[in-house]
Amino acid sequence: MREKLGRDRRIDALLIIAIIISAFIIMIPFLIPRPLPETTLRILTRFGPPFTNQIEEIFLSSSYAEEYNIVDIEWEGPATSMWEAYIQSGQIDLVMADVLIMSQLEDTDSFRPLEGSGVSQVSETVAGVDMKGYSAGFPVWCSYGIQVTIFELLVNETFLQTFGLTTPDTVEELLTSEYLLYESNSSLIGIDIPEPLSIGHQFQHILTKKLGWEIGIQDLTLLYANSQVYPSEGDALEALLRGEIAIALTTSRERASESFPPTISYVHLQDMVRVIPYPIAIANGTLHQSQSEAFIEYLLSPEGQSSLLVEELGFLPVRREAFDIAQDEIETSTYEDFNWTIRAGGPGVSDLYSSEDIALRFYMNSTVFSAWQNLTLTWKDVVNAYENGSIGYVRFSQFSEMLGEPLSIIDPNSHMNKSFTESYALSIINDLSNIDFLTEVKRLWRVAANQRYETLRELLLALI
Repeated sequence: MREKLGRDRRIDALLIIAIIISAFIIMIPFLIPRPLPETTLRILTRFGPPFTNQIEEIFLSSSYAEEYNIVDIEWEGPATSMWEAYIQSGQIDLVMADVLIMSQLEDTDSFRPLEGSGVSQVSETVAGVDMKGYSAGFPVWCSYGIQVTIFELLVNETFLQTFGLTTPDTVEELLTSEYLLYESNSSLIGIDIPEPLSIGHQFQHILTKKLGWEIGIQDLTLLYANSQVYPSEGDALEALLRGEIAIALTTSRERASESFPPTISYVHLQDMVRVIPYPIAIANGTLHQSQSEAFIEYLLSPEGQSSLLVEELGFLPVRREAFDIAQDEIETSTYEDFNWTIRAGGPGVSDLYSSEDIALRFYMNSTVFSAWQNLTLTWKDVVNAYENGSIGYVRFSQFSEMLGEPLSIIDPNSHMNKSFTESYALSIINDLSNIDFLTEVKRLWRVAANQRYETLRELLLALI
C-alpha cells in the first residue's frame, strides 16, 4: 500500500512538473519582449535641406532610434493653411516650425501635451523669449535649439585710451558726447546707414522693442547724431581698420565669418540679444506617440543637444549640459555666446523684423540721414553749450530728448495731424507701397525734422 501511494505521488509530481514546463514553454513568446515594428516618423516642417538632412542623420544614428526601431523620417511641407488639417489627419507625428506658426496652432487642439524629463530641463525663457508654449496649462511645444544674434562693438581700445576714454558696453554709453571729436568735427563711433537685412536695420528693430517705440526712436536719433555715419554696409568697419574711428557696430553672426587684427577686440552690448527659438511639438493625430516622444527626448537630452552643435545647423542648444559632452570639440567663443545669452535680460525679441520696421526705416532715412547736416549741427551746438557751462544738465537732457522725439506731420491721405507712433507706422504700411504717398510722406518728415533742429538751435541761442 505504501509503495503504491509513493508511486502515485511520484506520478503526480511528474505531471505537475510537466504541466509547469508546458506552461512555461507556452508563455515564452509572451515573456520575451517583442521588438517594436519598424517606424517611419512623418514630420511637418517649413525647414528644408540641409537642415532636415542634418537632423535626420543625427537622430537615426542615435540609440533612441534603435531602441524604438525608428528607421526613417519623412518630411512634409505643405502650405501653412493646410497644417491644421494635416496635424489632425493621423498622418503626421511631429511638427517643427517657427514660433509664429506654433503660437497660432497651440490653442487649436493641434498638439498633444509634452511630457518627459527633457522638457522639464528646458528653461521657460531665454533672454526674455519664451522657450515653451502652453495650452490649458500644459506645455505643447518646446524649443530644442536657439539661433542667437548678439549685438557687439568692434573696438580699438588703444585708440580710445589715447583720448582717455574707456570701452563702452551699453547703448546708453554710446549716447554720451565724450566720443565726439570737436577738432576734427567727427566721432570715434562709426555706424552704417541701415538698409534692409543689414546690421543697422536689425539694431533699430531690437532697440525699439527693448526700449519701447518712442524712447527707441529718441535713442536711435541721438546715437546717429553722436556717430560718424557711413553710406554703405561695411564702410564703418573699413574706417575702423584704417584707424579713423575706434568703435564700429557688428553682431556675433558677422564675427563668425570675419577675422580681425589683434588690435581689435569684441565687446558685447549688454542685453542686446535677439533669440529665435526652434520649437517642436507632437501632432495631436499621431499614431506613433511613444516614438514621437523618443524623438523629442533625444533632441532635449545632453547627448542630443551636443550633437546639434554643428556648424551646418547654425544654432545653440537650450541646455548647458550639451557643452559638458562636446567641450573638446566646441570653440570657446561658442560657449561664451551661450552663457552671455542665458544671462541676458534681453528685450524678449524672437522675430527678425515686424511690419512697422518698414515705416521706421523710411522715417529714419527722412529725419536723420536726409537731414544729416542740421541734425549733427544741432547736437554739437547742444553739447558745446553744456561743455562750456552755458546750460546745465537738466537743460542738456531736455534738448537731448527733444532732438529725437517722434515728429508729427499732416497725413497726405487723412489730412489730419499724425505723430509717428507705432500704431500710425502700422496703419500706413500698405500706403507706403504707393510711390506718390511714399514720396510725399518722406518729404513731410524731412521738412518737419529740419524745422525741429532749427527750432532747437533757436531755443538754445536764446538761453545762452
